[in-house]
Amino acid sequence: VEFDNTPLKHFVKCEACGTPFVGYVVKSKGLHYYKCNKIGCKCNKNADRMHDLFVELLNDHTVPERRANPLKDEFMSLVQGIGNSNKENEANFKAQIQLIERKLDAVEERFILGEIDRDIYEKFRAKYRQEKDQIVQNAEIFNFDLSNLKIWVDSYVNLGENLSKIWGSASYRGK
Repeated sequence: VEFDNTPLKHFVKCEACGTPFVGYVVKSKGLHYYKCNKIGCKCNKNADRMHDLFVELLNDHTVPERRANPLKDEFMSLVQGIGNSNKENEANFKAQIQLIERKLDAVEERFILGEIDRDIYEKFRAKYRQEKDQIVQNAEIFNFDLSNLKIWVDSYVNLGENLSKIWGSASYRGK
């Protein structure tokens, strides 16, 4: 597939003008190239050379084996710390939701007793429901499962240890 030979197109940008590269093939030579898509810019790069440079860049960002375990420990501590603060946030969110529910009950009771008319009731009910929905949405941002934390951390550090190998063996979509 032609796309497999230029996976960096749209990702890599021209150093002269910042326009994303596109890929093309010179059929007579059977060679693939990247080129700047801006009219007037004549920047063309051999795809194989660009891929070699990209692998070098990945190698510069690869986690050295000797640092893998300390990195895993640091990730574990960081995520566990976030998990602990999330428990505090969860209690806070529950308290906020309970307060909103009490307000909803109070406005409904005042409507039933005839103390406020339907327009005011509808207005405040909508307002309180919107506030509650926003709190629930915020609570979901902070809620994540720590049960598979070690597996998660191991897989990400493993990815960091093998960036260029993984990129080299991945399909076009994987790259």
